[in-house]
Amino acid sequence: MSFFALGRACCVAVLLAAALPAAAQDVQRIAAIVNDDVISARDVERRIDLMISATGQPNNPDNRRRAGERAIRSLIDERLQMQEVARRNIRVSDEEVQGAFDYLAKQNNVTSERFAEMLRGGGISRDSLESQLRAEISWSRLIRARILPGINVSDDEVNAAVQRVKDSAGQNEDLVAEIFLAVDAPDQEEEIRRQAQRLVEQIRGGVPFAAVARQFSQGTTAASGGEIGWMQSGALPEEVDAALGRLGRGEISDPVRTTGGFYVVRLADRRRIAATPDATDARVSLKQIMLPLPARDGPERRGQLELAQTISATLSGCDDVEEMAKELKSPESGTLGTMRISDLPANFRSAVIPLKVGQVSPPVVAEQAVHILAVCERNDPPEGGINVEQIRNSILGRRADMLARRYLRDLRRDATVELR
Repeated sequence: MSFFALGRACCVAVLLAAALPAAAQDVQRIAAIVNDDVISARDVERRIDLMISATGQPNNPDNRRRAGERAIRSLIDERLQMQEVARRNIRVSDEEVQGAFDYLAKQNNVTSERFAEMLRGGGISRDSLESQLRAEISWSRLIRARILPGINVSDDEVNAAVQRVKDSAGQNEDLVAEIFLAVDAPDQEEEIRRQAQRLVEQIRGGVPFAAVARQFSQGTTAASGGEIGWMQSGALPEEVDAALGRLGRGEISDPVRTTGGFYVVRLADRRRIAATPDATDARVSLKQIMLPLPARDGPERRGQLELAQTISATLSGCDDVEEMAKELKSPESGTLGTMRISDLPANFRSAVIPLKVGQVSPPVVAEQAVHILAVCERNDPPEGGINVEQIRNSILGRRADMLARRYLRDLRRDATVELR
């Protein structure tokens, strides 16, 4: 069984690289120098092995020749990225690397100990893999630190995207995975298109989509096997949306040309969003004041109800509720936690549904107590089935991808690269 069969969102292709025979006899030969950082012939051959293993191609001279240019380019980019990481003093802790290692083991459906044994069996040291994990985490952190804070997604952009969703016929959510290949210059167009088409043919021939995405995609989702998640119509580029609309579950698109390059997308699943959201699907974080209530009518019961009315009219926000709970020394008062409104008793539901964050309910009379509820946090279902935050994040992600590619292009432009 290949390692690819053990998991999809992981760098299992790395495991296979060292298991193949080395093609280079002189492993010490220099293939390239990137700002005084050496890439050896052995590095290139192992990267070619990795690419061929990821796509399931025969390991023959023709395929190795076709993969060679892409291998050396990816290695140069990787060295440039890590040089920039070092210059920016990005640090990744050993605990974070261990967490990434454990994640890979989990995605392979094995324990971390068993995963380490698999590495040894494939001829790869744990240190070697952990160095790659550290590099990947570091570059992602650099992008988050240098690019994301400077991106502004305006309300007008989001509103325009939301309107496109509203104007589309029928509301669906698609579970999508992607492979993105950038076209940085006009003379790359045809070669990148052919590369994208070869990847499509290999995936349709049985190669796992996630393994190919992990190895070849230049999008930020590459590390997760290309998985984007559930996306609504209108959240992705129009060309990609149109391609997804033509796919059935489990199908792969042909290469889709967009402004930045070519996408290959997979439709894992599709579901219809309810046209009208159910208010009881909202998740709320609640605090309460609870006053014990005598079962029989009388002065004590009426006094508690009047006190509850006074408290409800006086309190404003969850901090007030917390202070009042301490003052009353009521152990049953305080935080109730986060839950769906639909999970509350009926009388609680009707009291909480109209409340906004910080608002306090009128007294809610139960069998043995009277309750006053305050909403501290609230996450309502998407209005009209439209997840506005998802649309905003999608715009942000696409812009971050574009700026990250520009960042790397600038590093290439300023670098001294010597091919041997």
